[in-house]
Amino acid sequence: MKTFNIYLIILISLFIFFSCSEKNNFKGTHRVNTDKAPKEQLRSQQDNILRLQYSLLKEHLKFENNQHCNINNKNNQYFTNEMSKIDNKNEWLYDIVDDVIKKYEVLDFKTDPIGTKRSIYVDKQSIKLFLKQITNDIKDEANLYYWLDYTTTLQMSQGYSNQYKNIENKEFMVAIINYELKNDNDENLYGIIKEQQKRYPYKLEEFMTKYQIKTEYNILYHDLPKKSRKNKEFINKLLLRRKISKEDINKIKWSNLKLFKSQKSDDDSDSKSIVLTQSIMKEYTIIAMEKFKNKKYVNNNLIPILVIDKSSSYYGIEWVLIINIIYRNCDVGISFRYDEKSDIFIATAIYLDKEEIESKHKLIGLTFDYCKNLNPFSLRKFKFKSKLEYQELMRHKEEIERCKKEIEREKQIIQELNDNDWYLV
Repeated sequence: MKTFNIYLIILISLFIFFSCSEKNNFKGTHRVNTDKAPKEQLRSQQDNILRLQYSLLKEHLKFENNQHCNINNKNNQYFTNEMSKIDNKNEWLYDIVDDVIKKYEVLDFKTDPIGTKRSIYVDKQSIKLFLKQITNDIKDEANLYYWLDYTTTLQMSQGYSNQYKNIENKEFMVAIINYELKNDNDENLYGIIKEQQKRYPYKLEEFMTKYQIKTEYNILYHDLPKKSRKNKEFINKLLLRRKISKEDINKIKWSNLKLFKSQKSDDDSDSKSIVLTQSIMKEYTIIAMEKFKNKKYVNNNLIPILVIDKSSSYYGIEWVLIINIIYRNCDVGISFRYDEKSDIFIATAIYLDKEEIESKHKLIGLTFDYCKNLNPFSLRKFKFKSKLEYQELMRHKEEIERCKKEIEREKQIIQELNDNDWYLV
């Protein structure tokens, strides 16, 4: 062990002497006055560290082998593994050197209002090109723009979107947004945003991979924006603490709900116009909630959707319960926001179009499609009325009573099966 310690002291002394000598060379009259000099100095010091690591490892192995009088396969394998670790550190050290001498600063990038509308121009030709570049399940140009706008808003509200400025002259270089889209090689694509002197202050120029960005702008990988949908807060919003209850439905203020109408023309949308009393709508909602609890009804999943309020830089996850208006044989969706502090589901909106729900659901980026079993619906009108004609009112009530009895029968069957589990075993 003494021999190894002597070798260690000698090697460290030589390294210190060599490092100091090299440092003095940079202070001398022959110093090269270029931007490369600091980088070369750092690289040289890094190489010295690596050489010292190799030497120490070799001396350690020599000492171990002398102690055992022979070189065995175990030590050879140990040496190979340790050399591999040093080689991996080499790449890491080069990243540190690049980080020290990088010529840009990373700043937050946020427009007013946040998002692409009125701030970041995305022309139609670019959208067509982008659609060909990606492999994500985005079916058309309108849905791709929807994705770009909402992801831009997400990035800005989370503080993930970055702009890069030249350290020397403080000029804007580029802004970058992580759009979480993939190309044919399964590489993540980033949006490259440039300044322009037009109606929109910025323009989305193109998509690039991290390797292309490094080549074009010399921006390090770890300085690129993170993925919004991998954000811890975002993921936590997708974890429901409990199910919707009858008490939640009793607290709905129906007149305050926002109405999302179909974006289709009257010719394309369903010709039905739904008129209900609030009490009848409440009964239909309770039936949908009971069906949601029953595994028999596969279409009654709560559907998570992404909602954004750009004016307050807010984003959240809401949950859509599909309501079947039985008498009229059509569906609508009611969205709920879960308030964790008060532990209640707060109804926020009524959706008359399946495609609107589907689009907002896909913005979350889940692998599983919660909308795949939904029946198509796209209603023209929906409104509440204080009173209905007697005949129509009775039809609704008859259907509601029929459904309630059906649900009760299902509950009894399930209870009987649970009570008789011992027999099945």
